[in-house]
Amino acid sequence: MDVSNKEFLQAVFGGEWSNAHITSFADDPGDIKEQADRMKCWSGGPATARKLRSLNPEHIQDYTVSLFGKD
Repeated sequence: MDVSNKEFLQAVFGGEWSNAHITSFADDPGDIKEQADRMKCWSGGPATARKLRSLNPEHIQDYTVSLFGKD
């Protein structure tokens, strides 16, 4: 079964899917020597349509199940 990133996020988060924090990176963060470079892997951002289009299917993709408040 083929499921797009958007379909997956919609199934997990429902109507709030575009607020999910997602990231995608080529390298295993555990194999990156420099702390600053490892942190870049996790920077990500909201699952906007533009962000979803930019994801490389060959990369590691992660999402976060969290609630964020303005403060």
